Amino acid sequence: SGLNLDEANLQGTSISNSKFPNSKFSETNFSNSDLNNIDLSFSDLLGANFTNAKLSDIDFTGSNLSGAIFTGAYIENTLFSNSTIYGTKFIGTYLEKSVFDNSQINSALFLGSEINDSSFNDVFIENTNFSGSIITKVNLSNQNFSNNIFQNVMLNSANLSNSILIDSNFLMTDFGSANLSNTNLIGTNLLKSYFKNTILDDILIDSTTLTDSCFENDIINTIQ
Repeated sequence: SGLNLDEANLQGTSISNSKFPNSKFSETNFSNSDLNNIDLSFSDLLGANFTNAKLSDIDFTGSNLSGAIFTGAYIENTLFSNSTIYGTKFIGTYLEKSVFDNSQINSALFLGSEINDSSFNDVFIENTNFSGSIITKVNLSNQNFSNNIFQNVMLNSANLSNSILIDSNFLMTDFGSANLSNTNLIGTNLLKSYFKNTILDDILIDSTTLTDSCFENDIINTIQ
């Protein structure tokens, strides 16, 4: 079995090239820490605090990150695959080249964050708020994003193809150069949203709110 550092205070520490799989870090304080190339896979990080931490090449695969706090953190090349992310806070967080594939994300906050070149393949996302975030070159295809909030979000060049966005809120969202082909937008709020060079092939928009939205140079073949 791994380490048990529940509720430990590791604030401001620098840890590199270490392996702590199957460990316990519940409520552990990693705030303002510099973490590089660390294996934290299949660990319990319930309520762990990573506020303003720098994380590079971290492996959270299969871990419980429910209630964890990543406010103001800088995260790159990090694996969140197959993780449990319930009520987790990514507020003002920078995420670069990170992988959330096959994770369970529920009631999480990605507020005012920047997410670049990252992957969310086969993710279950529900009741999650991405408002005010910049999401660029992110793969969000083949997902069920029902009942999520994306108010005032930039989704430039994001791939949302074949996704279900039923009853989600995309108020004032920028879909510039995004791929929305074969997307289900039934009941979705797209009020004051912006579409430029957006792929909108075979979309479903019944009962969708499109008031004051702007469409420019888009590719539209079939709307149902």
